[in-house]
Amino acid sequence: MSFISGIFKVIGFIRFSHFNYRDYATTRVPSNALSALMELKLPLTHLNIDIGVNCNESLLSQLLEQYSKVLIRLTIYRGPLGVPMVNFPFDINFPKLERLEITETVSDTFSLIQYMPNLRQLSVCEPPEVEPPLLPTDMIFKTSYDFPNASLPVNLHTLHVDYDCSYGDVRKLVHWFPNVKSVRIHLDNESFRTVCGEWKNVEELDILGDKVNDEGITGLKLKTENGVDIRIQNPLNITTLKRKGQANMLY
Repeated sequence: MSFISGIFKVIGFIRFSHFNYRDYATTRVPSNALSALMELKLPLTHLNIDIGVNCNESLLSQLLEQYSKVLIRLTIYRGPLGVPMVNFPFDINFPKLERLEITETVSDTFSLIQYMPNLRQLSVCEPPEVEPPLLPTDMIFKTSYDFPNASLPVNLHTLHVDYDCSYGDVRKLVHWFPNVKSVRIHLDNESFRTVCGEWKNVEELDILGDKVNDEGITGLKLKTENGVDIRIQNPLNITTLKRKGQANMLY
């Protein structure tokens, strides 16, 4: 038994089901602590860790494998200098996982969603240091449009993607998660119109950045042909609409 796991047992941590259960992980969990978690075999359903820049991927894989069948909520943070892992989550299935939050420096692609069929909330956020990552983030771009041999989380209802998304990225998200109700995402006018027209169940939309203007919101664009004004209007069924980074807020 390691020293750390011995201390955990002495102070009664053996019955813990939540590890570092806060809104975010603020301190990197060292490798020996990860080893102790595996040794303790806690009944963890909630795991919240910062894996640091130089993550031992083999150790992380073993830890996730051990708790994969029981985890309900998983949060993995990593600083902006971390290089995204190419094979995350290591072909491990998480049948009970309902909520996943990762920084954009954790995974190289969005392929992780095929291992989490019951996911209901997904958040890809910026590192806690609020700095851009070392490498440009293109998780969605690197991911195939279709997953022919996998069951995607069709019941996902909350999606937060805090890095800048292209129009092609938004098209993929709409395709993967057709039943989303709450979205926080970077949009431009074209992406906004796609969200309004094709994400039929969206009730709350939080727009990041400043690329959506009044033309995108109202769908009105004046074009004169032979003296006739042509206007295109978007159908808005969204209950709550917010535009971050701009003075106007629409409800």
